[in-house]
Amino acid sequence: MSAILQRAVYEWSGVGLPFFNGRSLIFKEIGLMPRRRPIFVVVGVPLAPPTNSASLRAGSPELKAATNELHAQYVLALRNLYEQHKDAHWNVPSLKRVGTLKVL
Repeated sequence: MSAILQRAVYEWSGVGLPFFNGRSLIFKEIGLMPRRRPIFVVVGVPLAPPTNSASLRAGSPELKAATNELHAQYVLALRNLYEQHKDAHWNVPSLKRVGTLKVL
C-alpha cells in the first residue's frame, strides 16, 4: 500500500519521498525510531604497525614492503576471524552462505 502511495506522490511531484517504518516509545508498530535488533560486533587481534617509521618515506621501497607485509597480516587475521565465526549461532546470514570469503 505504501509503495502505491509513494509511486503516486512521485508521479504527481517528480520527487520520491521515503516512507519510514520503525517503532516509537509508545507504539511498537509505528514510529521513526529503528526497530530493536541485536547487534553483534566481532573484534580481531590488533596488528602492530612498523616501528621504524622514520625510514619509511613516501615512494621508498621500504614503505612499499612494509605496506605489503602489513596488508598480508591484515588479510590473514581477517581470514582467521571469518573462519572462527562463520558458523556461530548468532551469525544468521551465514545460514544462507553459498561461497566462502574472497579477498581480492
